Parts: sequence; C-alpha cells; structure tokens
Amino acid sequence: MADRQTTAPRSSIREAPILFDRISKSRSVKSLIALIPGIFLGLGTFAPIEAHATCTRHIYNKSTKNWLFQAFPARAQSGDTLGNVWFEGPSCQSKNGPCLVKPGEIVTTKFTTTNSEAKGQIRITDIAGKWVQGDYHGFEQCPTVSGGPPFNRAVLANTPIRGDFTVLKDTWW
Repeated sequence: MADRQTTAPRSSIREAPILFDRISKSRSVKSLIALIPGIFLGLGTFAPIEAHATCTRHIYNKSTKNWLFQAFPARAQSGDTLGNVWFEGPSCQSKNGPCLVKPGEIVTTKFTTTNSEAKGQIRITDIAGKWVQGDYHGFEQCPTVSGGPPFNRAVLANTPIRGDFTVLKDTWW
C-alpha cells in the first residue's frame, strides 16, 4: 500500500513529455514567449536612466569665509529629477547639498543626468546668509550656469571652465 502512494501511475509518466510538447508547439505560448523580450525592452524605454557622473567640475573657494552651495534639480513631466549634483570635498559629501565650502577648499561637483539632461537651480549662500540662485542646464555636456541676479563678481560661474565656480569675495555685497 505504501508503494502506491509514492509512485505515480505509468500512464502519467509517459504522457508528460507529450503534454509539454503540445504546450510548447501551441501558437499562443510561442507568441507569448516571443513578446517577453519586447516587454522588458519596452519597460526600459519609460524608466528614467540616471547615469553616473557625466561631468565632473569644481568649486574653488579663494575667499577667507565659508560659502554654502545647494542644488535643486528640475523635474521632468514624469516627476523624476533631471539629474543630481554630488558634492565631494573635505567639508561635505552630499547629494544636492547643502555643501559648506571652507576658505581655500576645492570641492568636486559631479553632475549626473536623466536621459542625457542635467537641469535645475543652484543656490549659493554667503556667510551673512544672503543667497543668489542661478540656473544650470546641460544636454549631453557639462551644464552652463546662467540666470538669476548678477553674481557681482563675488562668485564666478563657469570659471575656469563650464560648470565650475570660483569664489573670490567673502560676501555677495
């Protein structure tokens, strides 16, 4: 009696390969299997792609005071951010800031993209708490900083090269 419970009837063992063969030859199953790679590739089309650092730039603080930098990435229609700004320096390690840049420090900024675009605003605050905000934007290249109030030569944007900041004065005014 114990043997009957542990062994399957011979007819089902012989029919299993035939049943599998029938399923694999079915047109609907073949169509479904053919669609699977397309489904996964199609989903990738709608998912945002954030790359690693697409552009590495720097903040040079040549003043005698601390300055605070913070990025506010723009959002695409999907709601995803258009990249991020990573700050890496002796006084800060952060995504989008705030990043305190002390006198004489050089902080590395890494702009990432979503679908090849980096876009947003960057706010720069002096020791007195006064801030100036400008726009940054780049498509398949390092972003350029523009807009907002004039930087009053206290902080030079895009100096020495596109996407860099050079702090020259202790305060905005």
